[in-house]
Amino acid sequence: MKIIFSDLDGSLLDHNTYCFKEAHQALRRIKELSIPLIICSSKTRSEIELYRNHMDIDYPFITENGGAIYIPKEDHKLTYMINSEDEKYAIIQLGVKRSELREVFFTVKKALKVNMTALSEMSVRDIMDLTALPENEAELAMRRNFSEPFIISDNDLKKEDSILSEFINRGYTVVKGGRFYHLMGNTDKGTAVKKLTRIYESAFGEDIYSLGLGDSKNDISMLEAVNCPVLIRRTDGSWLESKETKNYVRTRSIGPEGWNEAVLNFLGH
Repeated sequence: MKIIFSDLDGSLLDHNTYCFKEAHQALRRIKELSIPLIICSSKTRSEIELYRNHMDIDYPFITENGGAIYIPKEDHKLTYMINSEDEKYAIIQLGVKRSELREVFFTVKKALKVNMTALSEMSVRDIMDLTALPENEAELAMRRNFSEPFIISDNDLKKEDSILSEFINRGYTVVKGGRFYHLMGNTDKGTAVKKLTRIYESAFGEDIYSLGLGDSKNDISMLEAVNCPVLIRRTDGSWLESKETKNYVRTRSIGPEGWNEAVLNFLGH
């Protein structure tokens, strides 16, 4: 059984415009073949729901860099083993609450005397200016439950290692996305991908062959957890470089066009 796990920003969505029109061919083919497309993003539940509606996707999704897995309640094969739920989803919470993350953020900020700003300190206009999101989507980006994105001032970027080490020493995780650092509990995209893969294997009694697509450091754990990891080419023509990614497949094209290329190759056209 094939499954696709995908990042959004810079991968399925254009980094600057958040458009996905170049991926329409692959999205259509995925739907024809009934292959689960699992969005695995730093975005919030509300943001991902918006794009799932735009793309006509009804499969589970992973929010806030692995903070939680949401499985539509009508997907009975997958939800029978899940205890937590709301009106729409069976929910697997993997991260810690945002209130705890806010507390540790401000504790570290004060202790290290650094100039860094949490998303919760920003206005909708601030977020629009940083991300180029329209107002309604910037508001959705603020609805976080399991992560606290933040930025470090240019003057204090030289202290980046000390800042990240301080969070890690306190038992938290920080990953870097395309625009923000993301403070989280002891989880990541890869942990969520592995758990959801096991749920699919148990529910359908089949081995999973998975494709993963991403472009940033916060995608590495997801790409490490799939059978076929693909790096999407960035807008500046580069690919993410690290010791983990040296043997990954790299797309020739950028953003959603590269995503389209990789998915069609995975599906054998």
